[in-house]
Amino acid sequence: MNQLFAAFPRDQILVVRSEDMFSEPKLTLETILSFLGLSYTYCGEGAVHNEGKYDLSTIPGREILADFVAPYNERLYRLIGKDCEWR
Repeated sequence: MNQLFAAFPRDQILVVRSEDMFSEPKLTLETILSFLGLSYTYCGEGAVHNEGKYDLSTIPGREILADFVAPYNERLYRLIGKDCEWR
């Protein structure tokens, strides 16, 4: 990500969580289009594909993985100025 910020000004980079696209697709799309300087045109509700509901607490080794990626996530959050709430 540092290479991305070295190549482009921060105001030209928008980081969007996929979770936001699934939970609030219209608002997220409006945010993206606004960032790009484009206007929003309502095209109806989009179909949901590959939707899954998962109980993350049942994933074997989840705590070990979460502990491993935590410092990398925190570094990313500081870099983009946004807490993605991946815990």
